[in-house]
Amino acid sequence: MLRTSIAALTFAMIGGVAWAGNLSEPIIAEPLAVPVVPTTIPFDWTGFYVGGQAAVGSVEANGIDGDVEGYGVHAGYLRDLGSFVIGGEMEYMLSTYSVSGNSADLDADSLRLKAIAGYDLGQVMPYATVGVGQTDLSVSGQRAAWTLTKR
Repeated sequence: MLRTSIAALTFAMIGGVAWAGNLSEPIIAEPLAVPVVPTTIPFDWTGFYVGGQAAVGSVEANGIDGDVEGYGVHAGYLRDLGSFVIGGEMEYMLSTYSVSGNSADLDADSLRLKAIAGYDLGQVMPYATVGVGQTDLSVSGQRAAWTLTKR
C-alpha cells in the first residue's frame, strides 16, 4: 500500500507539472519608461534686472552725533556665457547726512557705472565689479564739491 501511495503521489506531481503549461506564447510586458528628473535645475543669469536700496542709521564719531538716510535705484544687464557671466550696471543714490546740534545738512548725489564679471555656480554667482562714479556734494543747498571715483 505504501508503494502504491508513493507511486500515485509521484505521478500526481509529474502530472501537475505537465498541466501547468500554457498553449499560447507567453506575454512579456515591456518595462515602463521612468522619467529622469534632473537633480539640479539649470540656471541662466542672462537678462535685465532692476532694484532699489535704502539706508537709514545714525553715526557717532569723535563726539559728533548724526543721522544718515540714503535711497537709490540700480539697473543692469547680465549675459551668461556658460561658466562665466559678464554685464554692466548703473546706480543712482541720494544720501542726506544731518549732524545733531548743527543746522547744516550734507547731501550727496551719486551716479555709478560698473562692469561686472562673475563665475556661474548655478544659483550662486561670486562676482567682482570695476567702474567709475560721480558724486555731487552740497551743504545746506550750496554745492560743495564734485568727485569722480574709480572702483
